[in-house]
Amino acid sequence: SRRRHTRYISVTGVQTCALPIWGDENKYPPVKKIQKKPALALERKDTAQTHLNIGVRSYGAGHRDYYALSLLSILLGGSASSRLFAALREKRGLVYSVHSSNISYRDTGNLYVAAGCAHGKTVKVLKTILSEMNKLKEKNVRSAEFKRVKNALRSSLRSEERGVGKEG
Repeated sequence: SRRRHTRYISVTGVQTCALPIWGDENKYPPVKKIQKKPALALERKDTAQTHLNIGVRSYGAGHRDYYALSLLSILLGGSASSRLFAALREKRGLVYSVHSSNISYRDTGNLYVAAGCAHGKTVKVLKTILSEMNKLKEKNVRSAEFKRVKNALRSSLRSEERGVGKEG
């Protein structure tokens, strides 16, 4: 689909790439379904560990809180100093891996947490993830933690900026 217009957004002092804002020419209808209760999907496979994903609906790419949500995702599980990494791996030794990410489309998005753990630790991992997500909902982020996350994002954006066009 062609871009009607483009806007540039500066986050934490580093210019990001152009973000296309789609107009009526997009052939897909907007998402209108509202999830009113939790849903669960299980898939059983013969694997050495359990892989779990927990997701919640989030904002589309043009939403005014898109970048705030990106910071929240980094704080939750976007680095080795994130809340989930500290709670699940460093403190409790429950997971082999854990991360969070936000994926946004034109009109909707998905904030998710993914983790890999031993089969017998799945319930503890799930409870810890939900607990950390609730803490973010109920308590303000400390200033020092917010500053650390902004610096991590700034560093990541600068690394990406330096790497653009240097492949091949």
